[in-house]
Amino acid sequence: ETPRKAEIVQLRPQADPQLLERVLIGGDLSKLSSSERVNYYRSVCESIGLNPLTKPFEYISLNGKLVLYATKGCTDQLRSVNGLSVEIVKRELDSELGVYTVTARASKADGRVDEDVGSVSVGRLSGEPLANATMKAHTKAKRRVTLSICGLSFLDESEIEAVPKARRVEVDQETGEVLDSPPRINPHGEAEPGETFERTADDADSLILAIQMADDLSQLSDAL
Repeated sequence: ETPRKAEIVQLRPQADPQLLERVLIGGDLSKLSSSERVNYYRSVCESIGLNPLTKPFEYISLNGKLVLYATKGCTDQLRSVNGLSVEIVKRELDSELGVYTVTARASKADGRVDEDVGSVSVGRLSGEPLANATMKAHTKAKRRVTLSICGLSFLDESEIEAVPKARRVEVDQETGEVLDSPPRINPHGEAEPGETFERTADDADSLILAIQMADDLSQLSDAL
C-alpha cells in the first residue's frame, strides 16, 4: 500500500508560487483566469488540509474584489484536522446596548490556546427570535476562534451578512467560471437597482427589532 499512497501524494496539485503571489498582492480572484481560480482554490485547501470537493470555501464580492469566505464545512473540517477543542467560556448580555456576546476558547494538542468573540444585536427580542440570536452568537464565536487559532484571516459565513454591499458570487467549482451573482447581502433588506432581494430569517429578526423600537410612523416606514 505504501507505493500507492506515495503515488497519490504526487498527484496532488502543488501551489504555484507566482499564482499565490499575484493573489496576495492584488487580493482579487476576479483578476485570475478560470483555470487559475480552480488551481488557487485547490492550493488553499491543500495547504490547510481540507478537501476541496466538500466546498469549504465560497466566493463573495467585497469592496469590488472577489475573495473567498469560510463556510461551516470549513471550520468543522479545521477542528477535526487540527484536533481542536472549542469551549464557551463566557456569555454576556449588555442590556443597555442590547448586545449579546459569547467568548469561545480553542485549544490545540500542543497546548496553544486562543480566544475570540461573537456578538449579535438582541435589542428587545424575545422568544424564538431571541433564542436564534443567542445561538448565532455562539456559532460566530466558535467559528471565529477556529479560524483564528489556525492562522486564517477568512471571513466566516456567519459574518458576511453584516458586511455592507457584500454579495455572494456563484463560481463553477470545476471550471472556475464566474456565474450570475445572487442579490447583494444586506441585513437591512436593501437591494441594488434592478435586483430582487430576498429576506432571510436573520433579516426577519432584525425587522422585528426595528419595528419594536420605532417611535413614530416615519421610523416604522424606514424599518419596512
